[in-house]
Amino acid sequence: KTTPHLVPGAGKVEEELEGFLRVYRDGSVERISYVVSNVPPCDKATEPVASKDVVIDAATHVWARLYLPADQQQRRGKLPLVIYFHGGGFVLGSPAWSIYHAFMCRFASDTNCVIISVGYRLAPEHRLPVAYDDCFSAV
Repeated sequence: KTTPHLVPGAGKVEEELEGFLRVYRDGSVERISYVVSNVPPCDKATEPVASKDVVIDAATHVWARLYLPADQQQRRGKLPLVIYFHGGGFVLGSPAWSIYHAFMCRFASDTNCVIISVGYRLAPEHRLPVAYDDCFSAV
């Protein structure tokens, strides 16, 4: 189903994932963010999990959100590490999405492990295997 929305100079919408993404005839992409909101990382001492955004590769804008259980922030020692690649078929999603952030906080707290949630580049702007390469470089 196409929608008659237009981006100046882009032409008619060719494909649309309503509420998330529009691809125009000229190949330009419009990402829409009213379905899922982005949330900032949280480093308040009163929270059960601290999170922080870090740059993995400045040239490609690949980044990650790190999660650390609060009771481990002052301790030294090893914790299990989980590297998480969000869903969305390599087209949608971000570690900053509220649904992923809430899940990662709960997961880090419940399992007492460090989590790295990777923000890789998305298609169709960046065709596969770019997302795979970004995920591999994060590891």
